[in-house]
Amino acid sequence: MGGENVVGESAETSAPVRVVGYLGEAAPVSAAARRAVAEADLVVGGRRHLDAFDVPEDRRLVLGPLGPAIEALQARGDRRAVVVASGDPGFFGIVRRLRHAGLDLLVEPAPSALALAFGRLGLPREDGQIVSAHGRDLRRALNVVRAHDTVGVMTTVGAGLREIAAGLTAGAASWPRRLALLEHLGEAGERVRWFTPDEALALDPSDIAEPNVVVAVRETDGTDHTDQTGGAGAWTGPGMPWRLGDRGRRRDEERWRDDVLAALAVGILGPMPGDLVLVGDGLEGVAGAVDERGAAVLRTDAGPAPVGVDTCDGVLPTYVEPDLVCVTSRHLPVLDRLLGAPGTHRWRGVVVVTDGAALVSDASALTGLLGDVPLRQVDVPALTPLADPVETAAGGRNDAGGRAGHRLLVATRDRP
Repeated sequence: MGGENVVGESAETSAPVRVVGYLGEAAPVSAAARRAVAEADLVVGGRRHLDAFDVPEDRRLVLGPLGPAIEALQARGDRRAVVVASGDPGFFGIVRRLRHAGLDLLVEPAPSALALAFGRLGLPREDGQIVSAHGRDLRRALNVVRAHDTVGVMTTVGAGLREIAAGLTAGAASWPRRLALLEHLGEAGERVRWFTPDEALALDPSDIAEPNVVVAVRETDGTDHTDQTGGAGAWTGPGMPWRLGDRGRRRDEERWRDDVLAALAVGILGPMPGDLVLVGDGLEGVAGAVDERGAAVLRTDAGPAPVGVDTCDGVLPTYVEPDLVCVTSRHLPVLDRLLGAPGTHRWRGVVVVTDGAALVSDASALTGLLGDVPLRQVDVPALTPLADPVETAAGGRNDAGGRAGHRLLVATRDRP
């Protein structure tokens, strides 16, 4: 039978590292956690956290790069160790890295900074998406902001309020949002401010205190959707909102679901949250299906200066370079600049909608643009409507009532 077992502790192993979440006066730390910090032989944390607990210099390790802290924790032997981290350390926090390093942990979380942010703003948290810009490509966090009504962003230096605002107002492309900046949550000097993207860009960087989080909110019509799917739309991918119900939030939703061309194109491209998908005019069903997958949609036409896209002398702004593209034949003359800066194209999938009469010429034009990337052809197994007739790169036009036996020219590659 043996004696009582303590979780994470045995005769052969060190006691677990205790990880304490701290969010200032907003979430008082338990007496047990304070006692653990006071009795620990080694306390790891940011300087402001260690100062808040009055940790003596001889027992503190101030966090900079995480590597040395992990090495010290791994070499602690039988010494008692505590890590003090912001908010909920298991939510976009330090817990993942510590676990990956093989450390046995006992975590006492506080509310996450974004949980507190949604509370300060009076917003229902189940309606929001949460993304982190810490050590990640800001483009993907931006694309979630572009795609959803309410998004909380865990910011970092160089990927914060002003960078998000720049990504929402990149050239002619625009995603109207209100941006809430919440600084020093739960601490002295806490501040909550609202900005438009233009106001955020005009803000002096020295007037932005660290740490902070940003919540981006799209203005709505005020309709209560509590009996419908939560979140920005009817997305049912990973991170699906908790509230389930009628998905009838989009007027044309049923028509999109019956669109065979859209189903094929989106199935081939595989859009996901964090992607930006460039969709040509006449492909409303594709745009709707992409939106349902939680990806951001940017619409464009085939004119010399595509609507909704700033070509910046032939290339898109960095924050607007698409991950995926679905356009009709008439976009072929401008496709190269729609894909982004030459030599740095980020795209991983391109679909061009064409028809039998233009298939050979369009395939040749697309091959000339994409070089060595192999093309494949997918037949659409039904007559499918387009809002506008297909116009080929060679200037031909299929205008049989806006309906055609369509073919998809497909190019895919691994993400650069």
